[in-house]
Amino acid sequence: MSKFIVTGYTRSGTTYLASILNSQKTSFCFEFNPLTFRDLKSDIEENYFNSRINSIFINLGMEGPNLRNILDYKTQEETFINFFHTKHNTLHAGFKKTLLSFKDIKNLIQRGYKVIIIKRNIEDTFKSNIARMDLNMSRVSLHFRNYLEEINYYKLNLPETSFKLVDYENLIEDKKNQLLDISNFVNFEIDQNVDLYHSFNKGRYIFKNNSSFDNKSSLPIFENLQKYINFVEGKFDYSLSLYQIFNKLKKLLR
Repeated sequence: MSKFIVTGYTRSGTTYLASILNSQKTSFCFEFNPLTFRDLKSDIEENYFNSRINSIFINLGMEGPNLRNILDYKTQEETFINFFHTKHNTLHAGFKKTLLSFKDIKNLIQRGYKVIIIKRNIEDTFKSNIARMDLNMSRVSLHFRNYLEEINYYKLNLPETSFKLVDYENLIEDKKNQLLDISNFVNFEIDQNVDLYHSFNKGRYIFKNNSSFDNKSSLPIFENLQKYINFVEGKFDYSLSLYQIFNKLKKLLR
């Protein structure tokens, strides 16, 4: 069995790739952070953990795995994965979680996951986040920069066999070869000519309406765009640097 996780910045194409992997006959790829599985040391922790898990499936309107009285993370994870292997007759288990930190990525590798990181053109990612997630350009630029600095702008000091960096543009323009490359990384065959299912909707509802599937999404033109892109890329900007300092002070005063 292969275990893998798809991650990256928001609006970078993670949903698109995760849906492809979720739609294979032999694998699932759910939007869920497997670091949620953890050793539980008290009744309060156990109740909180199970409430989080149960709320996911209540909102989905479907039955989920029974993780009650399972206190160690390895058995939680195994029970969760085996539940869906049985449900979907799959062999390989995957998850999608955006914005994983370097520490999270290292922890997942230590737990036996192969990590796929999606990287998209910075300008397109920035504009897509403004159009779809948050209209505040200063806030998005700071958040994006913090993420990239946290993962050292994708230059990760990790074994090459443990993670794979995928360019979203290459995935769109050269899908066949990119999926073959990813297939070799996760160690199972990937069929690109399948109906797409997103996350826990595997086998339930075909998924077609995510704009990550469209490489030519219509986006507005933004004023002073280059100023924000330069800041995301690590360049100095006086007003945005002040904004950065202000936000750090706010966190310290909380």
